[in-house]
Amino acid sequence: MKNTDHLAGISFTDKREDAVLLRATLEWISTKKMNNWHPKGVRESYYNNGVYLTGWEYENHIIGTPLFVNRNRGQYYFDEIQPFDYSERWNVIRNKGWNIISNRVSGVHMGALYKIGSKLQGKTMLTYTKNFGTYEPGPFDAPMTQWYALQEVRYAAPVPGLTITGP
Repeated sequence: MKNTDHLAGISFTDKREDAVLLRATLEWISTKKMNNWHPKGVRESYYNNGVYLTGWEYENHIIGTPLFVNRNRGQYYFDEIQPFDYSERWNVIRNKGWNIISNRVSGVHMGALYKIGSKLQGKTMLTYTKNFGTYEPGPFDAPMTQWYALQEVRYAAPVPGLTITGP
């Protein structure tokens, strides 16, 4: 296997009534290769190609993986990045470069759903990524690391049908 890009994971579910850890997930992704044994001009570029000229996205959000970075999200990190004006003709947009500015990513995601007693539940998610940009020169010429985290707590109130949830 020359192309070792991958998305893989493992998940655990405990269905016992008295379980504390209800569910756990570990996932990892690597999209750095993209046929890197070929010359740069013929390498694959996930979501940046002739079929999806401005990337595979819907309402400025990348479809499939939130770990890639498009121009809309990148404008908040890099002054030189501006989102495309989709009212312009396609050939004007194409001459400005690609919309997905980071599609070479390595990362790991961990998540857990657990309960403490009969009324309290928690969900914890943690994701680490290292972004390597694209094969084109750009703002990710030096790798950039990012952390994402979510902590949620849910309490089943004594009132029937009332649940209080907070981040």
